Amino acid sequence: MVERAADPGPLRAYELVMAFAARRGEAALRLAMHAALPQVLRAELLHLIRLNFLPESAHDLAVEADVLFAPFCEDIGNGYYCFAGNARLQLLQGLDPAYREESIARSVQVARFMLDYLEHERRNVRAVGDRLHSDWIDVERWSALAFAEPALAAGQLAAALAHATASDDVAARVRVGGLASALAAPLVRFGELLTYAEGVEALQAGDHDQAIRLFGAIPDRELEVAGIRLKSPRRVLAESIEREAPAFSPAESHETAEPPAAAEEAPVEPAVPNPPERGGIFIVHRRDDAASQAMRLRESLRARFGDRVFADVADIEAGADLLATIRSAIRESAAVVALIGPRWLDSRQSDRRRRIDSGGDFVRIQLAEALQSGIQVVPVLVGGAALPRADELPGDLARLADVHALELHDADWEADCTRLADVLERFGPEVERIASGAQVEERKGLRPLRVYLSATIADLAREREAVVASLQRLGHQVVGAEAYVAADQRPLAQAYGDIAACDVLVCIVAWAYGFIPESSAGNPEQRSIVELEYQQALALGKPVLVFMLREDVSWNPKVMDAMTGAGEKGSRIAAFRKELLGSHMVRVFHTADELGALVLEAVSVLDERRRDSDQQRVASEALLESERLLAEIARPETDDARRAEIGDRLDRIGDSRAGVGIRSDGTPEFDWREIPPGSVQLGGFRGTTFAVERFFIAAYPVTWRQYRAFVDDPHGYRDERWWQDLRHEKAPGEQGRRTDNRPAVNVSWYDAIAYCRWASVRLGYELRLPNEWEWQQAATGGDPTRTYPWGRDWEEGRANTVESGLRRATAVGVYPAGATPQGVLDMAGNVWEWCLNPYDSPNDTAPRGSSRRVARGGSWNYHRDFARCAFRSAYDPGSRYYNLGLRLVCVSPILKR
Repeated sequence: MVERAADPGPLRAYELVMAFAARRGEAALRLAMHAALPQVLRAELLHLIRLNFLPESAHDLAVEADVLFAPFCEDIGNGYYCFAGNARLQLLQGLDPAYREESIARSVQVARFMLDYLEHERRNVRAVGDRLHSDWIDVERWSALAFAEPALAAGQLAAALAHATASDDVAARVRVGGLASALAAPLVRFGELLTYAEGVEALQAGDHDQAIRLFGAIPDRELEVAGIRLKSPRRVLAESIEREAPAFSPAESHETAEPPAAAEEAPVEPAVPNPPERGGIFIVHRRDDAASQAMRLRESLRARFGDRVFADVADIEAGADLLATIRSAIRESAAVVALIGPRWLDSRQSDRRRRIDSGGDFVRIQLAEALQSGIQVVPVLVGGAALPRADELPGDLARLADVHALELHDADWEADCTRLADVLERFGPEVERIASGAQVEERKGLRPLRVYLSATIADLAREREAVVASLQRLGHQVVGAEAYVAADQRPLAQAYGDIAACDVLVCIVAWAYGFIPESSAGNPEQRSIVELEYQQALALGKPVLVFMLREDVSWNPKVMDAMTGAGEKGSRIAAFRKELLGSHMVRVFHTADELGALVLEAVSVLDERRRDSDQQRVASEALLESERLLAEIARPETDDARRAEIGDRLDRIGDSRAGVGIRSDGTPEFDWREIPPGSVQLGGFRGTTFAVERFFIAAYPVTWRQYRAFVDDPHGYRDERWWQDLRHEKAPGEQGRRTDNRPAVNVSWYDAIAYCRWASVRLGYELRLPNEWEWQQAATGGDPTRTYPWGRDWEEGRANTVESGLRRATAVGVYPAGATPQGVLDMAGNVWEWCLNPYDSPNDTAPRGSSRRVARGGSWNYHRDFARCAFRSAYDPGSRYYNLGLRLVCVSPILKR
């Protein structure tokens, strides 16, 4: 992407770093150590690194300038800076020793922060199409991953090298160029792999003599890394140079290595560790290949094995560290089902390359992890697909071709699933089979859902068929799927009657406005049947699920009313789409199969929350279970994983804790805690004291259920009156699995201010974000000697930070031992919480402007040091992250009396 700064050599680099430390001081040196982890630096990234890891650095921005203008740092143009190679190594070598008292290496902490930052940047760069920035993100992700997950990075490097040497693919070899030197520090224990990569780089550069020297330094045998088998050096040379490679022997340092001939006769088998503790069944599939079958198979297997059946990333917390979560889930599984449909092998990326050939392909990563870990993989064929041959698969998946595959047929689905379940049960003794009748008892009184399907027919016929097929497989009843055409005389009253009798309305929208009933039929405003059905469902208080075709999907212009311009239906469909985006959590889809899976998943979530007609009995049973669960989380010995499970279970049975949900009229209900007056000093503002008056703060962060009330209210998120002086995105941030009692995330500071304004009107008194001195006073309980809400020292089991190992947000309040003296929970960990004021000028509390705003409390994917009561962080007010939420304070004169 960019050329690196000139390298002064190891000795000179050491002298430059020492001179820099003597001249600029300890703060600048430590910042440079952190900033050396990225291969190429940007000023904005350096600033965020300082805020997160050295927030109390002297002179603030001045110390950043010291690093950018250091003698070993070069401005390489376009806003990018680069450390000289040897200087970078010197700085990195000092980073972890400088923080040796920390339980997690500081380099790993910075790398994890980098992965979060790069994922955010990747989403932004897709919108603006900046190729240079995109290339930089790809390069930096390699470096960060190598520090955070060296074994995984080594596996991905091996996969890239395997692809680069599979054929005379110059482009593939260019893509691995430079990686060996860039990853030398974090992957030092993978010496043979790095040397192999350098040899491939030398061949790519045309330096055959250097390649021969490098390959001669390692044994001439196939190299096995993370289940990926690389060609022997001699074979790579022979194929690349197109002649027999000259004879060479391993270097003297490898005299004890196995002779080449013996290595050829007895190739090294992949090392398979002892199988980990096993529990569930993990279904791996491609969303563009067999998404609907995966959801259907999950439900079929859950009827036998319960909730320990996972359907790939559909059951993984959004915003979580996907790679780490997937690896953990795979290793804890009893068996992995590889669901293979007709497009599984030939699914293509935007550059037309097969996805399976990419080292970053999640399907490949998941299956390779299973094969390497000794987990049983069961190929399951659907849609008439055939099991791929070994020569059609990348090297780390070749063994899949030798495994016996089962087939699932629509006509014999239940029988085939029973046969599959019998096979799976043999592999997992810890997967407890649900006793006969238990599943029936759990669903006792639950009839199939009545789903009203609202969609145009001319353009969405195939999509409607996919939705109907998906829902009917689970026994749900679909109504209202008739084709409304101009000749249809069916009165609106009948359609409205069907909606009144339904449990949920599913609304699917593309680019056609659809049939418009006559005015005389009860449609004076000349709205389409789809819009009328949608409005009727809202009026009746029915749950509405909205699915919308993505704007970048090509569509037949003959059925696009928008193509007619600003006339009748063109402007109507555009306005309707805008209304839906502004008032609902709209799920977007590309294909009919993907839509079928999305609808099935959304309706299944709704189905799980239904209760039978005996509401009093169910509520009583749920209350008893809630009491047992709350008593369990109150016990100190309850581990982190169990706390997370309890939080999810409370949501499924109906979390009735005060301050977690909403009132019957849809207004959020908060549990206020009184905070005593006092004074607070902020980090970086020594000598300045901020006075705190008595105030009230919510016991928990705003939950998704409380935030969804704002999103779903027709006079909520889409209403412009809440957004004065704020940036108003057309759609709210996605929530992942949208568990009601988890904190609302992906909420920008602008979103949070608008929410406060809306909630203030609904409740009748003023709510707002806390100033950060109020937040800090609440976190310490008024005792400035407290480092954490519970006291001076860190204690396990009191907060959900990276130390918990959960790698996701939990339901609010499942760490009661982490409460402040006033009973305020989750002030440490779980999610960052927005404050009202800017980071650099805290006295400015006006709810407007674009300055970086303070966030406090740390989160589930940050180290415990970030969860200290005094720790300050900051984000752009438009930032939306899966670890960033909000908490409110109340300035009601009623409560203040």
